[in-house]
Amino acid sequence: MRRALQSPGLNRSHLLQAFGRISRPATSNSATPPPDVMRSATADLADKFLPDPVDMVTERKVSILEPIFRDYGGHKRFKGQAATVKCFENNPLVREALGEDGKGQILIVDGGGSKRCALLGDNIAEMGYKNGWS
Repeated sequence: MRRALQSPGLNRSHLLQAFGRISRPATSNSATPPPDVMRSATADLADKFLPDPVDMVTERKVSILEPIFRDYGGHKRFKGQAATVKCFENNPLVREALGEDGKGQILIVDGGGSKRCALLGDNIAEMGYKNGWS
């Protein structure tokens, strides 16, 4: 499974914290991010956590995720280390990932933008829940 933000030299903890993926280590039970993160725009967060000139940041291949995500677990806020699965109209990798011990991680599913089929249904979601995925 590929991890999100694999660029060397980036402080993963600060980036993920800044962009709402991790607010504290996964062992904490508080899902409320710090107030300044909740109200910050992407540009403000990038300025705070990526103070290098734009050309240096671009060389690191930093990606900003579009705000297209939905919460399917009934929680508006959640946290954990992000893990990414890339699959197009085929979900065995999603099933495999959620079959592992999640340890509070968040699974990001990159379905290539397709809306022709579901990649996560109730059975696979339940498996992820039982295996400790956030």
